[in-house]
Amino acid sequence: MVNTILFDLDGTLLSMDTDLFIKQYFGHIADHLKDYFTQEEVVKLFWQGTEKVIKSQDASKTNQEVFMESFFSQVDYKEEQLMPILNDFYDNKFDLLKTLSKSKQQMIESIEILKNKGYELVIATNPIFPIAANHSRVEWANLDPNDFKLITAYETSHFAKPNINYYKEVLKDIDKEAHEVLMVGNHMQEDMVSNTIGIDTFLITNHIMGDDSNKENVTHEGDYDKFLAFVEELPQL
Repeated sequence: MVNTILFDLDGTLLSMDTDLFIKQYFGHIADHLKDYFTQEEVVKLFWQGTEKVIKSQDASKTNQEVFMESFFSQVDYKEEQLMPILNDFYDNKFDLLKTLSKSKQQMIESIEILKNKGYELVIATNPIFPIAANHSRVEWANLDPNDFKLITAYETSHFAKPNINYYKEVLKDIDKEAHEVLMVGNHMQEDMVSNTIGIDTFLITNHIMGDDSNKENVTHEGDYDKFLAFVEELPQL
């Protein structure tokens, strides 16, 4: 019986134009690092590091370690020089991107209902950002990070979506079996892949991403209104 709900963030709990967000994100972080790199260099370094994270199969390294190894292997600066600047960006400048997102009232209500019914909640966002940035994005959705048993982030995760080991690690971290969990997301490959290890899924159709020609991994689907109705029908635990 399902007792835990995993939520993706962008396009699920948070309505967002992902392409615009990425463009503005790189613009802001490049400005923050302008004394060290051009914008083109920042974009290249971050994309290469993120690609390394997504492809990594090394359970001994966190996503942060994989990213930083890629980043600092290509620059002439030491980690102790740039890390305080990067941390300052996520702590103090990342919120400049808030205007590019919108909270969804149906999801706010859904979270409240699930809390009241006794379900455990998890933010299963792709862990390619620091925890500070993920907390900010949860708050942009007008939600409280403290309501979630786990928020995946690159400091603590060892895999990234769509690697199925990401979901196996989440299950281990929250001490749940696949049949106890529902994954709610909008990405056909990154989110719905969780179904291949027995996790039920709910595809949010407002912002579908990825190839949706094959929905064999989709257990339930619908827009924000349908998800709210679905939550209202879930049993009290």
